[in-house]
Amino acid sequence: MSENRNEADAVEVTEQPLTMEGADPSPQKKVSKRVVSAENAGKSGASSKKSNAAPVNNNQFEEVFKMSFDMFKGYEDAVVFGKENVEAMVQSSTVVAKGMQNIGSAWADFMKASFDANVAAAKKAASCKDMNEIVAIQADVAKAGYDALVKESGKLSGETVKLAEEAWAPLGSRVNATMEKFGKPFAA
Repeated sequence: MSENRNEADAVEVTEQPLTMEGADPSPQKKVSKRVVSAENAGKSGASSKKSNAAPVNNNQFEEVFKMSFDMFKGYEDAVVFGKENVEAMVQSSTVVAKGMQNIGSAWADFMKASFDANVAAAKKAASCKDMNEIVAIQADVAKAGYDALVKESGKLSGETVKLAEEAWAPLGSRVNATMEKFGKPFAA
């Protein structure tokens, strides 16, 4: 091998047989000197690599810290945003449940009043002696029932529309908040 090696080169390998008897110690010294010089070259190479690397300055550290902080703030914002969405859903569900209870109660009251009117008409028809009276009573009951149904349907329809508006209010505000939050980057 050539003698023009620098310290960073690998250890020199000799092709001498390894025997204990009559062995010349000089190649061993050569190899150990080369190993030491290779170790020193490795250390100096490592230190030179460190010196060539760009040191992290305060601005870079602050930028990485700020990016990490923004990332975690983004997670925190997402959690808060999700919590607000769940709260709006719960609020809307509560409004729907209460509204359906009121509508159900109003419908039950209507059905009870209708049933009572039909029972009273049946008792009245049972006391009739003429078929014309029975037909007149039946016509009056049908007309009164139809009028009450139209009136109650209009009332329940208004209640249902009001319920839908009240139930949508918290959800609509969350939809608007979502559009404001996520619509800005797309508009830019």
